[in-house]
Amino acid sequence: MAHLAVDSFFTEVRVIGGENVPKDGPIIVTATHHNMMLDPVILSVGFPYRRMLNYWSKASLFAHPVMRWILFSSGNIPVDRKSKDRQVLFKGTIEALCKGEAVALFPEGTSYTEPRIMQVKDGAAWAAMEYTKWAKENPGKTIYQDVKIIPVSIVYTNKSKFGQPISLDPYKEQFFSDAEGAPRAAVKRVTRRIETELVETSINAPDWDTLYAARMARDLLWEKERSINLEDFVAVSQTLVDLFSNSDITPNFKTVKRNLLGYYSLLQSSHLSNSLPFFFIPLIVHIPVYIMGRIGARLVENEEETQAQNKVAFGLLSLLLIYPATFFFLWALFRYTPTGALLAAFLVYLFAVYHIRMIDGKPIKYLARRFIAAWRVLVGVWTPKHWDLSASAVSQYMKPKTPPVSAWIDRPTTPKTPPAEPEEKAPQSLTDFNLQEEPPVKARSARRPPSRRLVRHVLRSRVEAVNALAGFFDHLTRNGTNKKVTTSSSSGADDSLPEGEQEGWRYAAEVVTFLRNGGPLTDEWAAPSSEGEEEPIWVPRNAD
Repeated sequence: MAHLAVDSFFTEVRVIGGENVPKDGPIIVTATHHNMMLDPVILSVGFPYRRMLNYWSKASLFAHPVMRWILFSSGNIPVDRKSKDRQVLFKGTIEALCKGEAVALFPEGTSYTEPRIMQVKDGAAWAAMEYTKWAKENPGKTIYQDVKIIPVSIVYTNKSKFGQPISLDPYKEQFFSDAEGAPRAAVKRVTRRIETELVETSINAPDWDTLYAARMARDLLWEKERSINLEDFVAVSQTLVDLFSNSDITPNFKTVKRNLLGYYSLLQSSHLSNSLPFFFIPLIVHIPVYIMGRIGARLVENEEETQAQNKVAFGLLSLLLIYPATFFFLWALFRYTPTGALLAAFLVYLFAVYHIRMIDGKPIKYLARRFIAAWRVLVGVWTPKHWDLSASAVSQYMKPKTPPVSAWIDRPTTPKTPPAEPEEKAPQSLTDFNLQEEPPVKARSARRPPSRRLVRHVLRSRVEAVNALAGFFDHLTRNGTNKKVTTSSSSGADDSLPEGEQEGWRYAAEVVTFLRNGGPLTDEWAAPSSEGEEEPIWVPRNAD
């Protein structure tokens, strides 16, 4: 079922860094968590060496015998979160690890829609250290004394990337120490290392506008599909994010960012970037799948990362109705004979494969999208100019919508002082009453206009975005020799640096050269000296 969902929805699942995963022995896989349902599916299907992954589940779900059998047979581990004894809390995890199995979990704690990794909790670190403690105290019960932590970044529409295995050797001495607070401090260090690896292998932006601007710049610089090597996709994307996070890098920075955001928002509003392929027979049969997928996406319109899992779920439900109906229709044509059943099943299989190939085949897909986009543009250009939206009306579609703040993220709280009660004013006259203020009226979201009314604005915005981006990189090329670009910790981090100072920099000219070549930079980054020296210290990416 998992393979069917992945194959029907994704063109390709590319696994990078699979050689970092051990073929056997106990491992704890810590993965980023964007989609509640798709993440474990993608992780299990694409995991190297087809190792079975054991996921944490609430212990209460194992109460029913049937549910218990289903959960255990699919590799789930019961976790009693109410237990304060960590050896009891991680009992199922320890039992799996002592057999040399793989345990997978999502250290962010929940799935959420944010432009960056917002939190990494200590559960994975505690599980790893508690197993190490148990193995040391029970040497005769397992042949596996060490467990490795494997960080994984799931980057949708592109790939899953496995980071370098994290060894617990540097943290054992502190964890086993009798000093007060030493075990917790060791766990915090492990968690910080997990977070560093996850950030390094994923795309993280300080805000949505920066992420959207970088995404639009990437699409303009690499217009053709798959023109960026997937191995370099995260590095290229994160470099653009870092570039558009430095507001003082060029004099026209604000203009460039505004033009990129305006063009990005107009594309989203006009649907010119999301066109369905135009294949008559497969499209007609699969119309319910596309409609249901669209409905599923609209249910979570404000949660960008959740739309994919809804499309898969709603699409699969439609396929489970369409393919059996097609099978029985064909079988009826063959007069319900046994040979006819085999032939009908084979034809349904060929039809499904044909549809997927037509959708995923690059030449046909490219031409179909070009045809539909060209038709929309042609209609928009040929329509009378007075049908276009006015400049004031189109301004509301020039700013991208940002998802609401997730309520599932642990954010630092500040004590709030209760507001002072307003003093009652004495009435000045018989008709002067202290009436209660009316509640604010909720404004309705702007309805998206037909694409034909936006086409001219889209074309104009594209020209402005391209020209602004060209001027931006031209200025960086001419004046970037001494201009420094602050880079995030995704370029690597060093535990010896104080928290909050794990940022490096690169010269702007080096960044431009990297983007032109589309390849990775050197495996070093510039970081400030921990001793306060003016000259930077070059720190290896994989420094611990």
